[in-house]
Amino acid sequence: QIERKYANLIRNAHLHLSYMYLITYNFVKCIYHGKILLRLAEEAKTNGAADKTLKLPALPPVPPVTLYTVHCYIAESLCMLGKFPESLEHLEKAAEISLDHEGQQFLVRDFEMKFRKIAFPASPASWEQSSEKLNLKIVNRLNKCVVYLCNGEFEMARRGFDEVIS
Repeated sequence: QIERKYANLIRNAHLHLSYMYLITYNFVKCIYHGKILLRLAEEAKTNGAADKTLKLPALPPVPPVTLYTVHCYIAESLCMLGKFPESLEHLEKAAEISLDHEGQQFLVRDFEMKFRKIAFPASPASWEQSSEKLNLKIVNRLNKCVVYLCNGEFEMARRGFDEVIS
């Protein structure tokens, strides 16, 4: 009962611990807390229904923005540990989460993630008139390029950068 009552607090603690360990270069602990959060998210999906016999409330689902963020944290940590295929797997999962059921970038529309809509100019003179946005599709591709660079796969990184530019 206590875990259900404080489910969001527990999830937030693991998300913030994962981030704290990431920025302090303790990648193993970052991955550890990130995976706990992913396990809690899965449990909320499978066992999160309300139990009227025990008077347990339903577990709220973990927001997609949280899942996206934790997959990115884990991917960065795995990359720093030299586990490039696993890192790319988490980036793929993050990219899948970043799309809603209509194939639109949900995070760009969410108010929590407005900072993701960074305008960039076609040329320095047209900064004010630019309607192009750095969206999550581009961010996801650039994240993969970084993993390819770290792994020494320069041709794959170049192809990824070319896709982003074109």
